[in-house]
Amino acid sequence: MASFFVKEEKFNRSGKRSSIREDLSQAVHNRTFITLLLLVGLSTFSVMILEPLLTIYMTELGGEQSDASLQAGIVFSAVGIATLIAAPQWGKIGQRIGFIKVLVIGLAGGGIGNLLQYFVGHYTEFGALRFVYGLFFAGVYPALNAMIVRVTEPEFRGRAFSLSQSSTQLATMLGPVLGGLLSGWIPIRWVFVLNGLMLLCSAFLLFRKRHLDHPEPILAGGGRKMTVFLHILVNNVLPISILIALGIVLQRSFKLDIRTLSKLNFYLFSPAIMFKLLYNTAISLTLFGTVMAFFALFMLLQYALVSAVVRLRGYEPSMRSAMQCSVLFYNSANYGIPLNQLAFHNNPYTLSVQVLIMMMQSLIPNTYGVYSVNAHKSDWRQIRRVILSMPVIYVIPVALLMRYLTVPLPDSVVTSVDYLSNAFIGTALITLGVQLGSMAWRISRKLLSDIGLSLALRLAAGPLLAWGTCEAIGAHGLLASALIVSSAVPTSLSSVLLAVEFDNEPEFASQTVFASTAVSTVTVAAVIAMLGV
Repeated sequence: MASFFVKEEKFNRSGKRSSIREDLSQAVHNRTFITLLLLVGLSTFSVMILEPLLTIYMTELGGEQSDASLQAGIVFSAVGIATLIAAPQWGKIGQRIGFIKVLVIGLAGGGIGNLLQYFVGHYTEFGALRFVYGLFFAGVYPALNAMIVRVTEPEFRGRAFSLSQSSTQLATMLGPVLGGLLSGWIPIRWVFVLNGLMLLCSAFLLFRKRHLDHPEPILAGGGRKMTVFLHILVNNVLPISILIALGIVLQRSFKLDIRTLSKLNFYLFSPAIMFKLLYNTAISLTLFGTVMAFFALFMLLQYALVSAVVRLRGYEPSMRSAMQCSVLFYNSANYGIPLNQLAFHNNPYTLSVQVLIMMMQSLIPNTYGVYSVNAHKSDWRQIRRVILSMPVIYVIPVALLMRYLTVPLPDSVVTSVDYLSNAFIGTALITLGVQLGSMAWRISRKLLSDIGLSLALRLAAGPLLAWGTCEAIGAHGLLASALIVSSAVPTSLSSVLLAVEFDNEPEFASQTVFASTAVSTVTVAAVIAMLGV
């Protein structure tokens, strides 16, 4: 058919042929085109990540096991049928209102459609929702192809679409693999949630650059925000996930003693990293006072909000303290510090802000956190004895005093502290993986709603309360941005360590840390985009 019916005009057979390396080099210099390639891959990935899960999910929704493959095929094809119907219409709409708007609508509709698939209770509802999702998602590929045409030169256009196809095939390969891996770690419903949040984040970042229907300036700014999202994903979430996965594998293979791991973190590695950061960071008294004022008011507002929520929910004392810990204690160290360095380009001033927040986020779990998880089952004397045994409450004043008095440390002590502090992040994440590996992952709908509530309070309400706190104390500019970003990070590993050490809702704590870390790839990127840092 191509030989007889496809005619190509003005084809220069004698033109110079480029190599793959030259094509890639030319593509890299067009940031808009690179961003579009990322969106092509992301869109394909969001479809293919679900492919290996549909058959299993159909049986979970009440489908007959003997017909599960057929039902899954029908549901998967529902998106194709919807695309066949809607794609031509989206092309016409794009010519009227602009393809960037169509792309935003398609990604947002796809994201919402994925989130809604979490709530379906029967396979017929699932099939109908997939069809509606396809009607919106059908606008994505026509818009992307039209935008690729707009931002590439005519002589490069054929190679541009070849690279687009390569991006599609790479995502087609990676999607099912990662989907299969995720379904072994978390319930399938949560894969839909993560997929939906990924698409919504992409739509939000594009919406902020909705003037992109003009050639080349197009996604330069939006590309940076997408780069922030990808940087967080690759340099924060992926390494964290790898270590958590190692912990799961070790637990399934050898049945490790998790209490020993938690004690190593509480009594050795955590104090070491706290001492190292406070001793090596220059902090002015003015900045110290401002950050302490922010932290006190911010924590008070968070505490008031989460206390009101747990009362309305009627939680038992153990679950009440677990929910409070999941919201009040956030990952200001191994997540917050790299994020601060990324968002503010290694600014020493904003790093000082983050170190102070980290100091307080280390102190509070070792004092109030210990009290909270034990208050419903121990008397005050016993709780006080446990709190006073926590090394961090002594390490913080000692480190600050030695920094103020410029007391030098022997090289042997510096080396020892370095070794211990470097072990903190790895051991804490392995501990989380061990806890996750010891669970059966049969989660009730109530527990899922509790986890979702914790994520909303930590990742959405947290930055909003931080913004309000900055307005209240008169913090503006770079200081306010650093404080708000510091509040946007996921739940701290401290909540898991407390839950494991004192046997207080360890299943909820572990799954909340894992889920909030994954979802934060979207929410943190959104916060950075809104701040414009």
